[in-house]
Amino acid sequence: MDFLRRHVEKLILGVALVALLASIVLLLRSLGSTRVRVSEAVGAARSAASGGADIAIDEPIGAELYPRINDPRARFDTLPGPEAPPLRGSLYEPADYIICYSESCNKLIPIGLDKCPFCKTEQPPRDKDTKDSDRDGDGIPNHIEQKYAFLNPDNPRDAQQDQDQDGFLNGEEFARGTDMQSAASTPPLGVLLRVDRLVERPLPIMLMKIARNNSDDSAAWTITMQVDDVAKKRKSTKLTSVGKSLEGFAIRSAAFEPDPQKEGRQLGVVVVAPEAGGEPYTLHEKVPVNEREKFVRLGFLASRDPQFLNRGGVRFYVQKAGDTLPLKHGKDPKDPTKPRGETYRIESVAEGKVEVVRTEPAPAEGEAPVRITVPTFNARTDLAVPAGGGMMGPGGAMDGAGMPGMEGSGMNPAGMPAMAPAIP
Repeated sequence: MDFLRRHVEKLILGVALVALLASIVLLLRSLGSTRVRVSEAVGAARSAASGGADIAIDEPIGAELYPRINDPRARFDTLPGPEAPPLRGSLYEPADYIICYSESCNKLIPIGLDKCPFCKTEQPPRDKDTKDSDRDGDGIPNHIEQKYAFLNPDNPRDAQQDQDQDGFLNGEEFARGTDMQSAASTPPLGVLLRVDRLVERPLPIMLMKIARNNSDDSAAWTITMQVDDVAKKRKSTKLTSVGKSLEGFAIRSAAFEPDPQKEGRQLGVVVVAPEAGGEPYTLHEKVPVNEREKFVRLGFLASRDPQFLNRGGVRFYVQKAGDTLPLKHGKDPKDPTKPRGETYRIESVAEGKVEVVRTEPAPAEGEAPVRITVPTFNARTDLAVPAGGGMMGPGGAMDGAGMPGMEGSGMNPAGMPAMAPAIP
């Protein structure tokens, strides 16, 4: 009985081994067939790619081994479809990407898209290049960017880098025709000026009170004025009278008028006229009066590094039309031991537009003077970005909207002057 049982077990084991061997043979034969098909498909793909033809695959590769490839819920095409460019965006050759043209988006999108799928911004045309083609829209044409290793026709941020570390961005140097790789070749210093905002400036004098001195003759009255002492950066009190001048203003007349807030009380009033010409001003007791002429608060970008923006990176000037503005920056090309200096005249100050003209150095004979329309400060485009990408600050990457002291109030939380960014 035991003998019969042992022979039955051996027979069953032999049958199982034969079945296993048969399965292995069938599997190897199937793998060999699939390998041949894959090899033929790859060869056809390479041949088509080298000949410039599109690749057409009638049947997905390895469908019998990996059925999920054909599952529409888990679609995974290893080769481009009939409408896709040959071999672009496939496993054989990755697709090209570019940063979205919108500065508020900055996401990577396929280079061939006409509209960003994230922010729906229209992208610059990327058709056949011409001499003035600019794929990334940074102001530097493709044929110029292709000449330099530090520029990329598909990277709009390289125009905001400063290759020669002279304080002028690559885009500014290209626009002015200077050498982006030489610190000795720079645009005019006025290119570094930015409009912060238009401001109202109070008159340097304010009426404090009038003493009658027991006389009805206004010429005998004593007029007390508060004066801004610019040299000492403080206010002082001075006495004057009708017919005299004070801080560039002639005292034309003095009088009293009823106080609208207290019956029976009178307040002093004086009329002053600018000695340089212009309409007179009427001053009431302890009421500051602003000058009629428009003033502009200009920022001079002494440094393009965002982390120095509120630590001496920007110098501020309050100017009006006709004022002279001396600027210093970098080294004098003729004498490197001295700073480079230029002088500008504020030609005009209007709502949203300021023009300056360079007076020193004077233009060469027959040449027109350098004239610059000063743009409004924009943190996204006026500050330098590192070679790796976005603007960097003391704590890491940041954009113009996240920079300290940019709230537009003129002062940051630490009390430092700041420029309000014009961010679209």
